[in-house]
Amino acid sequence: MKIIQNKKRYIIALCFVIGLSFPNLNSQTNMSSGLSDIDEIRKEIKKNPTNETNYKSRKSAFYRWWRLFWRQGYDLRDLDSISQQLITNKPNPKENYLVVDEAYSQLEGLLKSGKKIQEKKGKEAQGSTSKTNWPFYFGTEESQIGHSPDQGPTKGEIAWKFPKGYYSYAHPVIENGKVYLSSPGIDVNGFCLNEESGEVIWRCRQMGTNFYIDPGSRWSPIVTDSTVIVRNDFSQETIHIYNKKTGIELKKDVNVPVELFYYTRDGKQLVGANIHTGQDVWVKLFDNYITKQPVWNNGKVFVALRNGNVVCLNEKSKEVLWDINLYADLVGTPSIVKDLLMIGDKNGKLHALNINTGELKFVFSNKNNNPRANQSYSGVIQHKNRMYFGSAASELYCLNFEGELMWTLPLSDWVRATPTIVNNDIFVATFDATLYTVKDLGKKAKIKRKTKLGEHPVTADLVSSNSSILVADQGLILHAVSPDTGKVKWQHGIVDGVIENSNYYMADWSGGLLGTPTIVDGIAYIGGPDGFVNAVDVNTGKEKWRFETNSTVSLAPTVIEDKVFFGYLGSSTEHYGYENPGEYFAVNKDTGKPVWTSKEFARVWVSATYNDGIMFFGNTDGFVFAVNPDNGNILWTYNTAKDTPKEHIPLTKPFTHGFPSGVYSIPVKDDKNFYVGSWSGYYFAFDQKTGKMLWRTNTSAHDYGGLPDSAALMLHEGILYVQQKGGWIAAINTENGNIEWQWKGKRGYLQNATVAAGEDRFFGSVVLKVIELPYSSEIMAFDKIENGGKILWKQDDIGGLTPAVTSKNQLISGSSTSMFLTGLNPKNGEILWRVFTGGEMLENAPAIYGNKVLALCKNGYLFAIE
Repeated sequence: MKIIQNKKRYIIALCFVIGLSFPNLNSQTNMSSGLSDIDEIRKEIKKNPTNETNYKSRKSAFYRWWRLFWRQGYDLRDLDSISQQLITNKPNPKENYLVVDEAYSQLEGLLKSGKKIQEKKGKEAQGSTSKTNWPFYFGTEESQIGHSPDQGPTKGEIAWKFPKGYYSYAHPVIENGKVYLSSPGIDVNGFCLNEESGEVIWRCRQMGTNFYIDPGSRWSPIVTDSTVIVRNDFSQETIHIYNKKTGIELKKDVNVPVELFYYTRDGKQLVGANIHTGQDVWVKLFDNYITKQPVWNNGKVFVALRNGNVVCLNEKSKEVLWDINLYADLVGTPSIVKDLLMIGDKNGKLHALNINTGELKFVFSNKNNNPRANQSYSGVIQHKNRMYFGSAASELYCLNFEGELMWTLPLSDWVRATPTIVNNDIFVATFDATLYTVKDLGKKAKIKRKTKLGEHPVTADLVSSNSSILVADQGLILHAVSPDTGKVKWQHGIVDGVIENSNYYMADWSGGLLGTPTIVDGIAYIGGPDGFVNAVDVNTGKEKWRFETNSTVSLAPTVIEDKVFFGYLGSSTEHYGYENPGEYFAVNKDTGKPVWTSKEFARVWVSATYNDGIMFFGNTDGFVFAVNPDNGNILWTYNTAKDTPKEHIPLTKPFTHGFPSGVYSIPVKDDKNFYVGSWSGYYFAFDQKTGKMLWRTNTSAHDYGGLPDSAALMLHEGILYVQQKGGWIAAINTENGNIEWQWKGKRGYLQNATVAAGEDRFFGSVVLKVIELPYSSEIMAFDKIENGGKILWKQDDIGGLTPAVTSKNQLISGSSTSMFLTGLNPKNGEILWRVFTGGEMLENAPAIYGNKVLALCKNGYLFAIE
């Protein structure tokens, strides 16, 4: 059996993406849903009611259809009752079957009526407004209560949107007029498309409904002569083997000869797996972390390690054939070109090794290495007697096989995707979503053509045939371009959904932790699931600089004086990176250039807070740190698992909810103390100077998740407002740690959004089934605790996992259950304005500056609303 590949090398590349193409949803012919397989189910269900054999398929497909309506802004409130029945399985299976049939019927009615939630325009602001810096998560230099004294937005209009997508390194495979690709969707995790038209030939489905239980694929598919292999992973790895002609999942055949493919697992393991079964044949454990994925060729497998080692193994026996240390911080997946193995490092060097011996043949360095890039170079591709690759210096290079530079071609932006070649033309894609057609003229190069593809950066390697160039971007869109004309032939989404009027609406669900902006002196700083921190002009939405990390940046960058501080969770080789080392950065706020970096803090989820020359934060192992922001030196540290049953459990134990005792609640401070919570089950107070623990308060975790989680602590008038259990809010006295007040949400609802404070009240929100069918959320205003903390008003479908913020006379919130940002009157909950973004918000928060609020939404854009 052979493995089909497109670039004369075998690679499983990491990614958060890959998708499909769509018909026009507005077509009134048979009232198409826009999703061909769902249209077939709609026809079948009228003839054959749901039964045991088709229940799982129809239910998960319904969830996709529901989410499609949801993300397009349809009014789904009339379906709340049927949605509740869907997420509540009944003891009698036949009752569940009837619920599915009724659910489809109700969506048919909504499709026919076309009823959508309407935007509401606000009023023009009167007079000028202040512009108060928002340098911390959820706050100004004065307090982290989610309040700005600025006017904030009043019109309810989108001023600009900045593309901020998803980590994307997987590429499709082209073979015999068909395109095979994997997807991070929880239901549809792969597709086969017609190469010329982009039409869906088949979808492969795992029929999932819950992201944490049924994650999709983030790696390129492996295509053999008869199968397509899709690898999924989150809390548990699964490998699916699909029939190449039909997309139907096959039983794993153990009675066939063993043939292998290779991939990285848990950061340090190289796995050789059986193509026919997906089962491990051998596993090689390394002492250090593998950079990304292996490559293999002619009986050999090659991996690069971050500590500088490059290792060649026998593909059958995993015997090490050679191992060389380059004494460099290696990054990226290696490339094989002729008899050379190419691998780059973080300092702008590209190393060329003999694939047979490991001998170092040459090292290439460019003069314009970009210090803001984690990975300097793209992959390398060969053509005739030359090799081509791009860089974060916004250049394309041509070398001969002795390492001599033939020419350098300046381009408009960074190059990370490996170029491809068709009919002697070089095709290269940049971060500004431009596809260049380049001609090699010998001693120089010429740009023949430029094609603008979209808005999001391109990081996945390009693949091609004689009739198509395929480009996957971080906005979860795959573009097919004619190599002859440079014109876009078709586009399709990365996740199952539709493209309508240049807007992409995902029907399936995929992961990705959203970032929260901070704003100082008119510049917003934003991280996200793409692994980058961007500095964006608040007035124009134009990027000032970008800084690349090695994984998701889920926190809000912290701005202190002339520096921006942030960490990340771990390596992008896995979903959240809990099993991999993290890194913490201090960069110049004006240039983005690194001032200092440290790996001492491991994986950091939370933003830092600051007072009197000391910065405070914690990591996912449960340690909190007091740090000198000038140099990163640790002043004191504390293990929050101390004196708990988790203290003596080795950190090598696999990650689960509740272990390690990670710090996921963003800390706050007052003039003397520092407050934080962790998965140890406690909230803590520490003396800022000495690190002495002043008190800790246990918050029982026996109600729907619990544990101090990603709801940040909010400190207002001597009271800490925190998440208690999974669905409660508690108020803790900062003097002694006593719980002064509690509020319990409805059964089954999750309270994990940071509480916000206004002048005479505070605000919280809850959400139901946010990672499955998120149909219900509420935002509430509470009276002051001394007045009993009673609910003053509620609004549905606002808030959820995302917290509200307040400005002058306004409460502003996104939603985990609708696609709108909304401005409300904080006194009575009246909606002042409501604007459609097309993307929900999860555990991230908005930020206010002047007459704007900024928020990152799940459709891959940072929105500025005025």
